Amino acid sequence: MLIVFFIIAILILLAYSIFISFHAYRWARIIFLLEDKYSEALGIHERTLDTFEKLIKMQMFFDSPGVKRAVEEVMDDIKVCKMATQGIVSTLIEHSKRKYISEKDSDE
Repeated sequence: MLIVFFIIAILILLAYSIFISFHAYRWARIIFLLEDKYSEALGIHERTLDTFEKLIKMQMFFDSPGVKRAVEEVMDDIKVCKMATQGIVSTLIEHSKRKYISEKDSDE
């Protein structure tokens, strides 16, 4: 009788560990994906910050071609930063929708 209890307990623990391992693997995949997106976005943001610092150190005159060029460069960097941030947000939304859809389907 005691052996049967131990076998049942071991099977329950094995099933539970498989369940936990599966979910840990899914979380790890999401974390690694987001880490890549975050590091890419941080690089873009740092480059934009450097451009802003160069612009602040620059002597500015209204009609100067250097100012126009610097403003265009800053605007381009802002657009790239916006796209990088939107990429992170879309990745988060994609994963949250996938989770919501799978839960919704299982409820029905």
